[in-house]
Amino acid sequence: MRNELLCSVSSVSSKIRSKLVQGDSRLVGDLRGCFRCSFLSQQCSEANALSKLKDQISESAHLLENGTLLQFRKPGDDWLHWGFLLSKEEEKYRVLSLEGSLYEVAYKQIHPLHVSCDSLENKLAAEMSWIRKKEDHIVISPKVLEELSQVPDSKFPEYLCSLGEMIKHYILLLNGGNLLSASIPEKSIYHTSTSCEVLCSNEQSGRKEEISRISCKPFEEVLSALERHSLKLVDKQRAEDPLAIEILRKLGYSVSPLSSFQLLVELGHYSYYENLFLRASRFANGFHEGCLNSGDEILEHWKYLIDNSRELFCRVVKEETCFSIDDSDTVEIDDAISLDCRNDEYVWVHVADTSAYIPFESLLMTEAVRRGSSIYLPEEKIGMFPMHMAQLLLSLGSRYGLNFALSIGFRILPDGKLQNVQISKSIINSPFRLNYDMAERVIDESTFASHRMMERDRKCLLRLYSLAERRRKYRLMNGAVEFSVNETDLKVALDDKGKPSFQFHDYSTESKSSFLVKEMMLAAGEAVALYGQEKGWILPYRGQDKVEIPSQVSSIPEGVVKSNQLLKFMKPSFISYRPVAHSSLGLPCYIQITSPIRRATDLLSHYQLSNYLGREMPLMSVEQFTSYVKLAQEGAKEAKIVEKRTLKYWCLEYLRVNGVGNNYPATVVSWIKSEDPKRILVQIEKIPYYFMVECDQVYHPGHQVVVKVMEVHPRIGILKLNIVSNV
Repeated sequence: MRNELLCSVSSVSSKIRSKLVQGDSRLVGDLRGCFRCSFLSQQCSEANALSKLKDQISESAHLLENGTLLQFRKPGDDWLHWGFLLSKEEEKYRVLSLEGSLYEVAYKQIHPLHVSCDSLENKLAAEMSWIRKKEDHIVISPKVLEELSQVPDSKFPEYLCSLGEMIKHYILLLNGGNLLSASIPEKSIYHTSTSCEVLCSNEQSGRKEEISRISCKPFEEVLSALERHSLKLVDKQRAEDPLAIEILRKLGYSVSPLSSFQLLVELGHYSYYENLFLRASRFANGFHEGCLNSGDEILEHWKYLIDNSRELFCRVVKEETCFSIDDSDTVEIDDAISLDCRNDEYVWVHVADTSAYIPFESLLMTEAVRRGSSIYLPEEKIGMFPMHMAQLLLSLGSRYGLNFALSIGFRILPDGKLQNVQISKSIINSPFRLNYDMAERVIDESTFASHRMMERDRKCLLRLYSLAERRRKYRLMNGAVEFSVNETDLKVALDDKGKPSFQFHDYSTESKSSFLVKEMMLAAGEAVALYGQEKGWILPYRGQDKVEIPSQVSSIPEGVVKSNQLLKFMKPSFISYRPVAHSSLGLPCYIQITSPIRRATDLLSHYQLSNYLGREMPLMSVEQFTSYVKLAQEGAKEAKIVEKRTLKYWCLEYLRVNGVGNNYPATVVSWIKSEDPKRILVQIEKIPYYFMVECDQVYHPGHQVVVKVMEVHPRIGILKLNIVSNV
């Protein structure tokens, strides 16, 4: 494979080769691990990441010279691209991409990292007369700049065609010593000398002894070094690890994060599908021993806790049937809904009162706030609290039958407005559990949810649905914007041999059961906000400035294209400590309150509300609340990044497993930039991710096309699609 590639590199046209001679520009970019679609957000706290990035940029910016081959982020684009630096003025860079387009790029969008030499790089450089190594930088001829200055902008793509292909092949070679093949065996990982199979125990023992011998270090220390180096695959701001580089060279591996990953798989330390995004994040090490011990202690004394707290609770719910509607595999039951037995317009939303079990500023509370939220990945779920504790005690469906709850009551008037809001601490029995499909059948009156469901309960659920319809009409009349961002969900299960199976769930049409839950949870959030507004309480009200949607957007058919267009006009939501309107929800005020087991901001609201209800005074001042909320938002943001990057990896892996060369129906979602309509985002049918395609003609959003997978490399995030036909 390497020889074939070198031959293809050497066969570049003599016309282009004659224009490329040795120069003195410097490479800024991680050529081993960075030629991949990636997002700039780092798997560490935002403040530290930005500070570190700033320092590196300042330190390296002065090295940039005209002609430098570099990585950059295009304006308004989240992908990383390769290009040449044509000129720079103060903090602005004029960059020519390998596709032949010119960009004005801020210095913060340039990604400078050091590059080291190894034998492969030197060999490859020797094969290319137009490229050389000087010290530990790649040198490209400045004569190219002279040629480019005389080429019309329209001719850039044609001029750069051969050169661009050469550079892309070169970069791929540096990503592990081989041009990656999408048809590799499942147990193989992109490497030149060995397949990425887990070695047998004897082989592993021998390899470990060899590693310890050649490094003169304890094996555990080497293992940690290889881990750190492998994480550069997903976090390129990490520094090179000298020990890992030394080991890779002595073992005959190419020096790259991908090689470190491969070696860790061979040693059985990583699985083939190891989630490096998770390992590079704050969630990597699980819950520390102190948290687990604290949780076990609470579990042990739960009965004593309930028996000695009854006087604090204003309401014990027995006569009403509480319904919990969620996915079948949900173990963290945050909320339940009931209809007041004395008034069929009065609704109660019961929310698991996590604050009643976990003391404020305890180890468990502090860790939950640091994490920010639970994490939902295609292959697993990672709780904000230890999962056994969330399932056994915190959930409304706990095994103990009695549950602490925060009960929010409100009457829904015929016009959808709320009246007679009540909030109280309560103890409820475990709710009647329904999954979405079962609840859907009951609402459609096609069948009973189960033999346990009485006619009275079925009528109660139907009444709740009709009240939810009132609420939807009320919100729409007040300017609510309804759309679904993620219309498909992906679940991945690994069998005993580690082989993945993929399940896609389409949610493009909102079910009646999910509609019911959504409206009641929003109503509960508005009810608490109205109550807090009346009392003058310090709470984290969530707001959004008025959203102006152009009239032409309403004519777009419902679906992914309309959702994407609506997102462009959405303004970010924000937290205020006084009531404020939420435009896209169509609510005069709103608080997120219904997921304290899964969202840290909801948990913080519970602590504050509980103190107001018990002592009529705030637990936290605005300053304290702001500090906690900021920490929770940092964790939640990082969780979203891990979720998004993991989802992308599994979508690419699905395409790889199905094989290169397959065709898929797809929808054109949007143009990357309106002035460049030949670079578009598409969504392949049923795959919940948008991918970029460069095409030779203009396709408009909503256009149905067929795309062909040309290349796919999940570990380094590369996917190349071609549009082969219109539908």
